[in-house]
Amino acid sequence: MVKAQYLDKANIDTKPTFERSTDNKEPFFTFVREHDSRLVQDICDGLRPSFAKEIPQLYVNLASQCMNATPSERPSANRIQKLLDDWIKEELYINMFREADEVESKSLEYAH
Repeated sequence: MVKAQYLDKANIDTKPTFERSTDNKEPFFTFVREHDSRLVQDICDGLRPSFAKEIPQLYVNLASQCMNATPSERPSANRIQKLLDDWIKEELYINMFREADEVESKSLEYAH
């Protein structure tokens, strides 16, 4: 059995967090292409999903940091938890996310 070496800033699975909350679409949905080995290679080469314009910039920044190609450059789980805790406590951040949710809800209403 081979022991894996884990980093403090390890590969935190961002999929549940960022999958649909960025533009209500699967990541890479806007790319008309197969989800195949070429997409995997493009992701390794730096391709990242896009974010809807109404998403608060601080969230975009965190998501981008979490998707950094260099694991040691990603925030630790403790850092992410601290940021999320801070956001929950501050009315300014709560309002940013509420406004983004309202814009998304309206756009979903128009889509149906």
